[in-house]
Amino acid sequence: MFLKKKLNNYKILILKKNFIKNEIKKLILKSIIYNQKIKPQVRAYAQFKQKNLKYTTHISRQFNTCIETGKNKSIINKFSRARQIVKMHATTNSLTNTKIKSW
Repeated sequence: MFLKKKLNNYKILILKKNFIKNEIKKLILKSIIYNQKIKPQVRAYAQFKQKNLKYTTHISRQFNTCIETGKNKSIINKFSRARQIVKMHATTNSLTNTKIKSW
C-alpha cells in the first residue's frame, strides 16, 4: 500500500514537472509571437513551433503516459510505464514483486 502511494506521488510529481516545462515553452513562444519589435521571420518561426507542440503537453493529456519514455500507448497502469519498459525492468529484476511468465 505504501509503495503504491509513493509511486502515485512520484508519477504526479513527474507530470507536474513536465507540465511546467512545457507551459514555460508555450509562454515564451507566445511572447515572441506577439512582440512587434522582433523580425517577422522569427515571429513566424515561433508561431510554427507553437502549432507543432505535441497535444500531450496539456495537463489533461499527461495522466496516462509512461513516466520514463512519455509514451501514451500500451501503458500498464499498475506501474505507470509502457509495456516494453515493464518487460525490460522485469527481466533485470529491478521491479519488486514481479514475475516473468511468458516473456
